[in-house]
Amino acid sequence: MHTHNWPFHYVNRLALQPKLDAVFGQANHLTDIFARELAAAAGTTNTLRVLSVGSGDCSLEILLSEVIWRDFNVTCVFTCFDPSDEGFLGATRLIEAKKSEFR
Repeated sequence: MHTHNWPFHYVNRLALQPKLDAVFGQANHLTDIFARELAAAAGTTNTLRVLSVGSGDCSLEILLSEVIWRDFNVTCVFTCFDPSDEGFLGATRLIEAKKSEFR
């Protein structure tokens, strides 16, 4: 799911990205939008549980959890669901490769 073809990149570069830049400025939208909003949703508990449906190989969720922990000191636990075999197998491989980084 996170591997997009050329039409996605073309539309993103010409239509989506300029609109995001106009609202948020040129920034890393992952950390400046998603991570900040998720960390704020944790409130004072400093722990957040998120259900991600259609998560593919969970690479975005793993990256978000790392950024949220590093930048906001909030523990974000994602429960990922993707009905495709490719998503499940990709997530299994990715998590197995990163297992030593998890606490």
